[in-house]
This record gives sequence, structure tokens and C-alpha cells, in this order.
Amino acid sequence: MKGRNERGQFVKGHSVLPGSEKGWFEKGSTLWVGKKHTEETKEKIRKVIKEKGLGLQKGENHINWKGGISPLAMQIRHCFKYCQWRSNIFTRDNFTCTRCGQEGEYLEAHHYPMAFSRILETYQIKTMEEALSCEKLWDINNGKALCRECHDKTKPGKPRKEWKCTIIGKGPGWEHAPVEGETWGLNDLLLYRPLKLTFEMHDIDKFRTRTTNAYVGLCDAFEREIDTINELGIPVVTQKKHKLLPTAIPFPLDKMPVKYFTSSIAYMVAYAVYKEATEIEIYGCPLLAKEEYNEQRQCIEFWIGYAMGKGIKVTVHKPTNILTAKPHMGLYGYEWDNWGNIV
Repeated sequence: MKGRNERGQFVKGHSVLPGSEKGWFEKGSTLWVGKKHTEETKEKIRKVIKEKGLGLQKGENHINWKGGISPLAMQIRHCFKYCQWRSNIFTRDNFTCTRCGQEGEYLEAHHYPMAFSRILETYQIKTMEEALSCEKLWDINNGKALCRECHDKTKPGKPRKEWKCTIIGKGPGWEHAPVEGETWGLNDLLLYRPLKLTFEMHDIDKFRTRTTNAYVGLCDAFEREIDTINELGIPVVTQKKHKLLPTAIPFPLDKMPVKYFTSSIAYMVAYAVYKEATEIEIYGCPLLAKEEYNEQRQCIEFWIGYAMGKGIKVTVHKPTNILTAKPHMGLYGYEWDNWGNIV
């Protein structure tokens, strides 16, 4: 063969086709336009395909077939039923990451609360037939949409990002909260200080229709709060999406271990756990008066305990009644004498 050695390899100084001197054909080249293989060449191609088994390269006929050793997990994730399950998850979650609330990002479907690997292990799935018949694997209530960054955080071996969440109430002490960092506030607090995220857990429509004298001032502040959120473009955690708040992020109530909330602060602590904060600081939450604060305090302490059980460091800054005993109680046992009097 001209320009090649006995092995069919090109030799130095071999001639090239006009237009391919650079090693490739230039864009717009018409060298092969309108040309066809001769019958002799076609017959040679057929002979090689037949001799080497290069016909339908699929399954056992593929040149790289090694006996069907593709991982079962890969087979499941590439089957039609998995694609359908993933599509149903994205549609239900409105094509929004359920962890960070971002829309329009590249999304991945995550098996949760029962992980994909745990399902395979628990239901002893060894074949595709067993996988296709496992209802848990295709249950859309056991899945959620995540962006790639949030999905990576759920994978074993991924380093956990260290970050502190500063939760700020409206009581005495809020003014001591830092300005920098991940600062979260509630209601109309953003009218008085900068925030990275705010919470408005009241029903927006119901709150705006209250016209009694007791709520006139609150309604005015509420309207200013909405205007400021929209003006600054601050993300706001709410009960659900609302036309008045384009930056609203629905609170993931269905992802909470228990539906026990008696205050916005409780929602905020639970959301910080959900977002995988590694440290939580709370300012402006004294709960020193009013009977309703007793119910709020118990609930907040529950979620603080839940956070600490997850290994999250929690600090509640004074003045506060949270995680403290009443003065006449002291530290049970340690600060009492034998007659039950505080020492």
C-alpha cells in the first residue's frame, strides 16, 4: 500500500489527500462529497465485519463483552422506570432543589429518607427483575430533587462544610448579633438590620386581611416587610410559594422528623439542622414574660436538643430563659439540700 509499511502503518514522507495536510480536513472540504465506496470496497468491509463479529455490537455481541458484569446499580439508574421516577420527583418538587431552594439548576433525584443503597440491601435486590418489582425503590415519597452541590453533601466520604448559622429574634439582645456571616432573622427584623435570610411563617393572605384595630400597626409593618424583601431580593422562608414574594422558599415541613412548632425561632432552628449547619448561635430570644412564651420555650428547647443530638454546637446568648432553670429550682439534686431547699 502506497505510503504504508507491511503492517499497514503510515511511514515518514507518505502522501496525503489534498486538503488534509494538517492531519484533518479543513472545514468546508468537499473532497468526499458525492463519492461512494466501490462494490469491491463494500465487499471487503462486509467480510471484515463478518470475520470479526462486528455486526450488532450490543450485549454478548459487543467486542468488550465480559460476561455481564455491569453493576446492578448502574443498570437500575439507566432503566426507563428510573428515568420515569426521576421525572416524577422533579415535577412534584417544581424543578427546585428542596435543600437550597434554587430553581433552574441541574437537578438530581435523591432517594430519601431511605437511601438507594439501603433499599438494595434491605430488600436483598440482586437482579433487575427484583429491582423492578420493589415498590420502595420507585416510591416518589422516598425521593427529593437536589442540585448537584446539595446532592454531593449526602454522599458518604464527602467532607462536611463547616458553617455557622446566626439566628436572631426580636427581643432584647438582638442588637448584639454579628452583621457578617449567615444571619437569619424573622418577620420585620430586616427593617432594622441586614440579613442573609428571613422567615415569615404566618399565613400571608390571612395576615393581610386582618383589619381590627389590634392589628393595624402589625399590618403596616407587614406590608413594609414585604416591600423590603422584594426591594433587596432577600430569600424568605415561608409556608408556601406566594405571588407577592418571588424569592419565597417553602419550609420543608414534610421533611421534619416531627411536626411540632410553636414559634418562628423553632422553625429557624429546625431549618438550620435541615441545612446541615455545624454551629448555631441564637440572639434576641429572652422569652422572659408572657404565658405563650412557656409553650414557645419548650418547643425551641426540643429543637435545640435535636440539633445537639446531631452534633451541632448551639449557643444561646443572654438575656434568655432558654436552657436555664427557674431561680428557685437550681440544678436539681446538686443545688438542693436534703429537705428540698435550694442551697
